[in-house]
Amino acid sequence: MKNSSDTNLHSSFDKSITSASDLFEGGDPYQIGFVDIPLEELVEVARGIDPYKKIRIVSDWCWCDIPLESVAAEALKKAGLSPAVLVANRILLDTSYSLNPGDWVRTSPLKRFYPPGIFETGNTIYVMFNHGRRQSVSLQVLAALI
Repeated sequence: MKNSSDTNLHSSFDKSITSASDLFEGGDPYQIGFVDIPLEELVEVARGIDPYKKIRIVSDWCWCDIPLESVAAEALKKAGLSPAVLVANRILLDTSYSLNPGDWVRTSPLKRFYPPGIFETGNTIYVMFNHGRRQSVSLQVLAALI
């Protein structure tokens, strides 16, 4: 059961977040991520987690927590995932070459996080370069960012 403050919170996000760049005007600064490390070294760190997954190094990112009803949250948990995605305004490097430097990306749900800034999904390892932001964003808004 949602309380009225939950409804108001989600309504304000739905009205104010209309594009990927809007995600970076709200939320709180999130002091995680790799700073001042060459990209080549970051690729090697990510390869140490899973040498077969795509690696994307991203900057200007926002960690988006997705508030879900208990049934949806439980289904995600059973799949080994968490209700969070990463949205990045800028790809610095993509080892699969499917996205270009400067492109933006929205990930699939979080499978595992490795401090200080590796966000692993089912198919890809995202290396978070520099610090970013974190906020709660509705699933409807994230779906609209396609």
